[in-house]
This record gives sequence, structure tokens and C-alpha cells, in this order.
Amino acid sequence: MRKHFPLFFILFFFSISGVSQDRSTPGMELLKPYKAVYKTKIKGIDILIERQLSFKDNGNLELRVQGKKFIFQVSEVSNFSLDEIAIVPISYKAIVAGGITRRKEIEFDSSAREINSLSKNQWFKLPYEDGVLDRLNVQEQLKLLLIANINIPKRISFRVADGSRIKDYNFLFAGEETLQANIGNIKTIRFTREFKDSSRLDTVWLAPDLDFLMIKHVHTEKGKSNQAMLLEASIEGFGKIKK
Repeated sequence: MRKHFPLFFILFFFSISGVSQDRSTPGMELLKPYKAVYKTKIKGIDILIERQLSFKDNGNLELRVQGKKFIFQVSEVSNFSLDEIAIVPISYKAIVAGGITRRKEIEFDSSAREINSLSKNQWFKLPYEDGVLDRLNVQEQLKLLLIANINIPKRISFRVADGSRIKDYNFLFAGEETLQANIGNIKTIRFTREFKDSSRLDTVWLAPDLDFLMIKHVHTEKGKSNQAMLLEASIEGFGKIKK
């Protein structure tokens, strides 16, 4: 099922044990441009969300998530570069609109060793940390590390600039599962994100045969769940993936 790449890589910004490493292949060769369309719900209304990773002319990468239906609009954009297989964030912007508009922005200034973060109409100045990520590209970093290494660890921790502070995002390996998806039956691995609040849970299903593309995501909070499911995708080197 799996390619002959080692699956996980120990970087200075997360800690795991018993992991084999391989530094031989740079991230620019491992991380492929793709476009994926997911179906989800916002306040009970079905909406299609497009997720796209693209390489820019200046060598940087852009990860964009967007969807719109009626008055509802979701937009997230993360710009970053790569240092081997480590993501180096540049900027992040998010807009969620639907009656009330919520906006977030983050600027990563490595030269000034500071992070400027806009949340709830207030700017916060955070200390710059090597290896810190944003809320969107942390998912791409997880995928990139899985492509690059050989062992799937039981626990992974990332440092993420999120609102007024830098948070720890902890992910637990939750096993393997074959999903009945719109693209057919597909083998996946599951990761869940730990929260201090036991009523919250994030679970993602990633497909090893498709460079760990996200197939499904479920967020649960206060007894309510919201699901995003892959409808179709196009990945460089794989072509269009659709049943």
C-alpha cells in the first residue's frame, strides 16, 4: 500500500520516539501540487470546499482553501517556503463570513524574530519560534513528514501560531481504516487531535496511496459534529482522481 519512502522525520519542532529518518529527498520533490474538492455543511447548508496547493514563480508555496454558498463564505490562504522538509511560514489569512464576518491574519517576520497575529480585531505580537506553523499549513507539514519517513508514530506535536498565542497541536495515531469514499474504497490512516476540552475532537483520514491526501475530516464540539468528505481530486503525478 505504501511507497518505499521512509514515513516520518524528526524535526526540532516536534518530539517523537522510535522514528527512522531519511534526509535524502528534499520537500520540493516530495510535496506535489494538488486540487481537492470536499463536501461539508455550514449551519446545515451543504457547501463545496476547494483545497489547492500550488507552487509560485518565486519558489514559495501557497495553500488555499475556499468555498461560497449564499451568504456563507470561507477563505484561508497560507504562504510558506520549504527548508528541506520543514515548512517555513510567511503569512496566513482567513475569512469566515455568514451574517458575522470573522477575520484572522498572521505575518511571520523571521528577521525581526516576531509574529504579528490579528484575532478578534486586535493585533498581538508573539515571539518568533523556529519551526512554528499556522493553522492551515500544519496539515501540510503532517502530510509532508508522513511522505518522507518510514514509521508512523503514536503521537506528534507541533507549535502553531493561533490567535493571541502559540499553541501546542498534539496528534495521536488512531489506526488504519478502509473508507467508502466518492472516489471508491480507499485505505487510510487516522489521526486525532487532542484537546484539553474533552467535548472537542478532530479526526482526519489520510490516504497513503495518494501521498497522504486528506480524504475525510470530522470535527466534534459540544455534542455536534461537522464532516468534510472528499469528492474528487487532481494530484501532479497521479492525474484526476474521481470515481
